[in-house]
Amino acid sequence: MTHGMDLQLTAILLLITGLSALLITFNGLIKLKAFGLNKGWKALLAMLITLSIMYVVTIIRSLSGNITPTFIILCSMMVLISLFSGVVIQAFFANLVKIQTLAEQHKEVLSTDALTKLLNRESTIAALNESCSTKVGLTCILVNINQFSHINHSMGREFGDRVLCYVGDRLKLAFINDATVGRISGDEFLIKLDSVSKHKIQCYITAIEAISNDNLLIDDFSVSCKLSVGYCTYPNEAENLDSLLEKCNIALKESKRLCCPVDYKECDYLNGEISTSEMQSILNDLKSGSLEVHYQPILEAQNLEIKSVEALIRLPNGNGGYYSPSIFIPIIEMQNKVSLLTTAVINRVAKDIQIITKFTSIENVHINLSSKDLLNVKLLELIEWHAHNTPEFKTMISFEITESTAFEMNSTSNNAIIRLTQLGYQISLDDFGTGYSSLSLLRELPIMQVKLDRIFVSNIIDSKVDYNIVKTMIQLAHALGYTVVAEGVETECIANLISKLGCDYMQGFLFSPALPLTDLLKINITDAIGSSESSLNYG
Repeated sequence: MTHGMDLQLTAILLLITGLSALLITFNGLIKLKAFGLNKGWKALLAMLITLSIMYVVTIIRSLSGNITPTFIILCSMMVLISLFSGVVIQAFFANLVKIQTLAEQHKEVLSTDALTKLLNRESTIAALNESCSTKVGLTCILVNINQFSHINHSMGREFGDRVLCYVGDRLKLAFINDATVGRISGDEFLIKLDSVSKHKIQCYITAIEAISNDNLLIDDFSVSCKLSVGYCTYPNEAENLDSLLEKCNIALKESKRLCCPVDYKECDYLNGEISTSEMQSILNDLKSGSLEVHYQPILEAQNLEIKSVEALIRLPNGNGGYYSPSIFIPIIEMQNKVSLLTTAVINRVAKDIQIITKFTSIENVHINLSSKDLLNVKLLELIEWHAHNTPEFKTMISFEITESTAFEMNSTSNNAIIRLTQLGYQISLDDFGTGYSSLSLLRELPIMQVKLDRIFVSNIIDSKVDYNIVKTMIQLAHALGYTVVAEGVETECIANLISKLGCDYMQGFLFSPALPLTDLLKINITDAIGSSESSLNYG
């Protein structure tokens, strides 16, 4: 009797152990199923169900008391099978988890930029392409570090790497919840925003500007990380991935030119490339006089009155926008039609100037001349004709020549400038300070005014060197009897500082972009300028 009870107890313990092992095996099997391993899963499940049924039958028999040594051996074999299955499946699952972890780590290494720990180019473009393929609305932002090659060359690659990491960390922090941030080339970052409002986009652009305005301190060196920002939305402004990236690049180039963030839809043009037929159309428009001239105000620094304007060419592209000068001027230069462009501007200004003198207090209109213009006899004859036949034209026109133009001049073009001054026109030296012969030009040319290039003006808040350069150039120009215009004034801080340095005039997007004549008249009629703290509504 005692021997029989021992056998029964042994059988029950074995069966309980086996059931526990079976439950562990079931658990492992469920994990494998959840893991996505479907091959052979049904066969294993059938085996375990069979074992479970056998266990149930065996337990019922053991409780009935009909226990034999053979039955004990059978129970032991079932337990061993269950334990073996459980151990194998759990070990297999553990290895799968380990393999998956290693695969994810490898994938992360392949998708991550080794330096900044952001997504690399391939992964960033793939994420962008995935969003485009689903037709989900998104905004693509390109961010470029200005003059990064100069930082690399002057401070060393290790220093440059730290600058890249700093910018990458700041961008990642700014877009931590809503965006994909990646480094797609040496000094360029891409940010993908999915389905965000216009207001939120502007908030993010402001956050990027804050990064641009901060100085980075590395090893006691203060570095100004000025950033260019161009952005475009999909599918509103671009129909596919390639178009989106191309248009972001166009906006980025404009940002570098204007020294401020640029939305593609606000660019002066809608197409980055111009076809052969469009090239011919541009030339025909010039000949027919269908171009437009817009006027950018130049304000007196002390009282912010509009004293002058600069005439800037605008060429409609037929889509409600304008071709960028950086697009169509090279075409005109290649066709040797620069003087045709200048002729069209002069004739347009000659008509507009009568309205300007009648309805505004503007005293001066600036027109740009190239080195080729100064060699064009017919163009000079046209200017001389206007001097004799359009009184307002001669008294109000100042011709601007850039330092690069002046550097290319020969005796013929020098004589042309002298002739223009004899006729009563004023000469202004544009982009002053950017060339290698600035001081010699002041001595050789009969100029009345210099225009400080935006490359110096835009950095005077952050750069002591640029501040001192601007201060010295203003003092030098005044000592020689010239008036000074600061170009590229984009913020109130810069405007206030420029004014304190004694600059005579200011020009820039803080006050106004280049405007059609009708809008220019509204500014003067409504006296919309007000003060430097006004919002300047030019609508």
